[in-house]
Amino acid sequence: MLKSDPSQLVDNLSERYVITRTNIKQWTVGSPKQAPLDALVGFLKQLSFTADDVRKVVVQKVVVRPASDEVDAVKNCEMPDICLRDLVALMLLEKTVTFASIS
Repeated sequence: MLKSDPSQLVDNLSERYVITRTNIKQWTVGSPKQAPLDALVGFLKQLSFTADDVRKVVVQKVVVRPASDEVDAVKNCEMPDICLRDLVALMLLEKTVTFASIS
């Protein structure tokens, strides 16, 4: 069992900023799916296209390619809050992904 070390709270105070080593979870999905959804939001802002302009969503080909060590965690599955293909389709349609939209 790990023991806490309260001295770490003030160690290197004003020299080490832990917030720069964290991820901010914008979407209500697992970590491997954050970056593809962030990228899609960026594309939607920069390029004028809608879900109607998209013929298909292909994971791990050309359209969406997650990090190779995360493919097993995001490839097509039956649960919509884990399936990257479904999450990308949802983002295309609703321009967001919320807890309510994936449950």
